[in-house]
Amino acid sequence: MGQFVNSSAASANAAQQAAQARTQGLADRKAAYARAYGLERDSAEAAHIAADQMSTMRQNQTAATSTTRLHNAASGFSASTGSKLRSETSTAQIFEQTIANLGKSYAIQDANARNQANQLRKDGDDALKLSQIMSNYYSRVSKINSTAANWQLLGGSLTTIGDSMFTYNIGGAAEQIRNWGENS
Repeated sequence: MGQFVNSSAASANAAQQAAQARTQGLADRKAAYARAYGLERDSAEAAHIAADQMSTMRQNQTAATSTTRLHNAASGFSASTGSKLRSETSTAQIFEQTIANLGKSYAIQDANARNQANQLRKDGDDALKLSQIMSNYYSRVSKINSTAANWQLLGGSLTTIGDSMFTYNIGGAAEQIRNWGENS
C-alpha cells in the first residue's frame, strides 16, 4: 500500500510540475515579446528625435550658408567664383556631412534595435518550446507513476486476497500451496 501512495504522490507532483512548466514558458514568451515591443517603440521615438535633429540641422545649414553669402556680398567681391564660393560650399558641406552622419547613426541604431527585438522574440519562442518539452516530459512521468500506482494497488489487493484465502483456507488454497511446496 505504501508504494501505491508514493506513486500516486509522485504522479500528482509531476502533473503539478508540468503545469508550472507550461505557465513559466508562456510567461517567459510574453515577457520577451514585451521587451521586443519596447525596443521597437523606443527605436521609433528615436527616429522622430533624429528627424527633428536633422530638420534643425538643415535649418542651421540654410542660415549659415545665407550668413556666409551675405558676408561675401558685403566684402564687394563676386561670390560666384574663387575663395568666397569655396567658403560658402564648405559651410554647406560641413552641415551636410553632419546631417548624413546623424542619419547613418540613427539607421545603425534602428537596425540594432530591430535585430535585438527579433532575437528577443526568438528567445521567447524557444523558451515556450522548451517549456512544452518539459511539460510533456512531466506529463509522461505523471502518467507512468499513475499507471504504476494502479498496478501496485491491484497487486497489493491480490496479495491481500491471497493471504486471506491462505489464512482462512478458502477453497483449500492453503492445502494446495502446501502440496505444491512438497511436490516441487
